[in-house]
Amino acid sequence: MVPTDGAQIAYERDGVNYLDRVAALFGAYKRRSVEFLKPFDGMHLLDAGCGAGDDARALAELAGPTGKVTGLDVSSEMIAVAKQRARNSVLPLNFIQGDICHINEDDAAFDRVRADRVFQHLHEPEQAMRELCRVTRPGGWIVVMDVDWSTLLVDAKPVELTQRILGYHFTRHANGAAGRSLYGLFKGVGLSDVEVVSETFLVTDAGLAFFLWGLDVTARDVVDRDVATRSEIDSWMAHIKARDQAGAFLSAITGFAVRAKKTT
Repeated sequence: MVPTDGAQIAYERDGVNYLDRVAALFGAYKRRSVEFLKPFDGMHLLDAGCGAGDDARALAELAGPTGKVTGLDVSSEMIAVAKQRARNSVLPLNFIQGDICHINEDDAAFDRVRADRVFQHLHEPEQAMRELCRVTRPGGWIVVMDVDWSTLLVDAKPVELTQRILGYHFTRHANGAAGRSLYGLFKGVGLSDVEVVSETFLVTDAGLAFFLWGLDVTARDVVDRDVATRSEIDSWMAHIKARDQAGAFLSAITGFAVRAKKTT
């Protein structure tokens, strides 16, 4: 069933469940980001925007007993969940609440730094990029991953109405073009060995798609914002429901991962 109620997008409504569902979808992509980091025993790593801490715990396995992983998140709720999930762990983990744009850590404090699906939420991505560079030691690697909301596709008709809805949905994000901008951000701060890869993720269950992409709230808001009429939205939702019941629904979004080395 495609939901249409609620005042917040899925991440805002139920952040922990949202991240768990996204982790399942983006699992292979996440593994690639870990490979991008080139981690090994004894390293100090920062997971900026760590959410519920699942990735930080995986990184701690690689850092070993002589390493250290710090998970940073602006949300006190996420930090509390991360600490709870790691309560019985003997891994070298530390979770702190903080702002990626103003990281309360020393210069060159970390061997490896990563941020996954954080930049889409930022009003100051350039400042965040400078901070990630500041806390990375010379010779260390930085990896940032994010989607680009302009690449969100939903196979629904009328196509013009679908594009109108998705266009409005793009504007709901603080930095909807985060994915496409990462490569330029890395180049702009003078990092070396910059590499970028992309991957498109498909979701063929309409209920899951609307939850993950936050389209349930958008479908309601476009009427309130005079982007579409109630009649148009009702017809659009009925069309999607029919396609979903027929097993013919498809949606997709493209994510980007960029890595680079800090040389000085």
